[in-house]
Amino acid sequence: MIPRMTLDISWFDLAYGLVSSIGPAKPKYRIVEDLWLREQSLAFLSVRSAWDCFLATRDWPQGSEIMISAITIPHMAEIISAWGFIPVPVDINPDDMSLDLNSIERLASEKTKALLLAHLFGGFIDLDPLAKLCKQKNWVLIEDCAQAYDGTAYRGHEGADLSLFSFGTIKSATALGGAMITIRDADLRSVLAKYRNQQKIHPQYQFTKKVFKSALLKIITVPWCFGLLWSVSCHLGIDFDRLLNASVRGFSGGQFLDRIRRQPPQALLSLLRRRLSQDRIAYFAQRGEMVQTLYDDLPLEANQLGHLGLRHSSWIIPITVPNPIELTQYLRKNGYDATCQSSSMQVIIPPPGYEEAKQAQSSFTEVLYLPIYTPLGNHGYKRLAQLIRQYYSEIS
Repeated sequence: MIPRMTLDISWFDLAYGLVSSIGPAKPKYRIVEDLWLREQSLAFLSVRSAWDCFLATRDWPQGSEIMISAITIPHMAEIISAWGFIPVPVDINPDDMSLDLNSIERLASEKTKALLLAHLFGGFIDLDPLAKLCKQKNWVLIEDCAQAYDGTAYRGHEGADLSLFSFGTIKSATALGGAMITIRDADLRSVLAKYRNQQKIHPQYQFTKKVFKSALLKIITVPWCFGLLWSVSCHLGIDFDRLLNASVRGFSGGQFLDRIRRQPPQALLSLLRRRLSQDRIAYFAQRGEMVQTLYDDLPLEANQLGHLGLRHSSWIIPITVPNPIELTQYLRKNGYDATCQSSSMQVIIPPPGYEEAKQAQSSFTEVLYLPIYTPLGNHGYKRLAQLIRQYYSEIS
């Protein structure tokens, strides 16, 4: 069975991470910060860690509002609430995954302090109108690029106060963790660096454990092994989606806030520097071409989420279909894993008294994630599109 996703990391990268774990754990930030964007960047344990650090240094009144993309990682909203602020979800436009400007104007109040938008599902949205609006309103603009790294020189929009990039386990060019933050204001960078450097260092042995766990995941996602795991799970009555989602989740379990409030160990930074130094633009271009081959052959019943975005890193393949659960079962029986469940992305529930994001909810109830597996090539993705057309032909 073709797996829904494989880790974007080589065996040589994993070996490098393992060897790096032998040295001291104290982080040397300059080795990655100078490489990313000299004097305008900071490295963190995760995007969640950076977001928590930023909110910890704000002197906003309790009850201040932060508008966020209605579809995002729930932890981002939880961190907002943990600091006494109010997360206000803003509806999205399914065509390009941009935030709805009418919703922003309607939801804005004198309590609004910031706007956190997410580039979703590997696509980029046009930030120019949002940057202009935030400047007029004197709001802080934060762009979450955790899903959109594409190996190019893009380090964030010029109009954003912070740009957040993730290199977690399932992300493109993963370093098994870590985040790079672009901050163009020198004073803000100094404040965040000081706060970060006061935190305890994440144990390096835990990073070593993640290297071994990731090696196991690479073995499991070999097609024959993945198919065997799926068959055994079905035979034993194990929830296959839950099993896989738990295996790649970055901060599962209790004491979530305590675990993100840490500095990255040096082994993680060393591996992150290696991944950032690799020229993989051709790989991302090839992946994008392959995914476009699939989109071009899909039937009318299947719609690509965010097809009008500026560009796509093809990190994941989300489509909306009328009956995602049935189509998932059909594809799995024909050798392609797919899922209509997400381990992390959710529609954010608004606080009492705030409006729901109806377009986001509608899109998310019909979303189906198709497998992203580059060894398939164009031919394999043409066959996948043919299977989807065949399914809708049969049921019609």
